Amino acid sequence: MREKQAETPYAPESFTKEVFVQKIKEENKLVLDVLSEEKKILPGIYVHRDDIEITLREGVGARASVFFLAAEAGSGKTNLLVEMQRQYAEWNLSSLIIRAGRMEKTSLKAQLAWMLNLDPEQEIKNYSALAGTQAEPVLLLIDGLNEAFHPEQIWQEVLELSRSFEPGSLKFVLTCRAGSSAELNHFPLGQKESNLLYGENKEGKE
Repeated sequence: MREKQAETPYAPESFTKEVFVQKIKEENKLVLDVLSEEKKILPGIYVHRDDIEITLREGVGARASVFFLAAEAGSGKTNLLVEMQRQYAEWNLSSLIIRAGRMEKTSLKAQLAWMLNLDPEQEIKNYSALAGTQAEPVLLLIDGLNEAFHPEQIWQEVLELSRSFEPGSLKFVLTCRAGSSAELNHFPLGQKESNLLYGENKEGKE
């Protein structure tokens, strides 16, 4: 259905903030409708996770651009992202949910171009409307990184895109299923990139 409704790709200069807001509204509705149909979320039923919700809200104005949430299967990661998307909307912050395991494209850049009707020949960084400001960032909520076709590639793209915009203006919140810390070795973070990751205390941790 979405392929049949494909529009002419937007050039960077014609992709305004108003266009972006409308596109993410449409895409989020599609995702939420499917999650509801699959019983992944139950409208009106949510158990708050105060500590992590507070952390995700507090990090909105930070210079760090990446939140990485790892937890076991069935711990409520998807429900958390849906709830945070709702909370960010209440703050008038633009946010887009992407299900890594349901991506139509194999790369994050191609997926963003496909979802938002961007010109795939253009660099994502040329679309200034994709980013906000440090005080009012745009947030990309990527659910189930481990379920992506090439999760390691998606992770590297997240780091690259985080460096392409002003610090803190485009933020990523990623969830990943992990039963042990060893499973996170697939997503390395170099010393120069450690400032991209938001955390309460990263000292002494790799």
